[in-house]
Amino acid sequence: MARAVADWRAKHGDVCPGYNRPPHPATDLTADHLLPRAQGGGPGSPLAVLCRSCNSARGAGIDAR
Repeated sequence: MARAVADWRAKHGDVCPGYNRPPHPATDLTADHLLPRAQGGGPGSPLAVLCRSCNSARGAGIDAR
């Protein structure tokens, strides 16, 4: 998961792509399971990157990015 965030930062810098809001500066980037852990996502499931606020707003919903 840390690798996903590091790769994102190397390519995009400290920018959150946003969840239901435009991309914005963010230093608190986190790995986001596209299939939430609560719904069966785990270590091998695809990851995206969001800031903590956007990740929390997305919650346990499934995202079809």
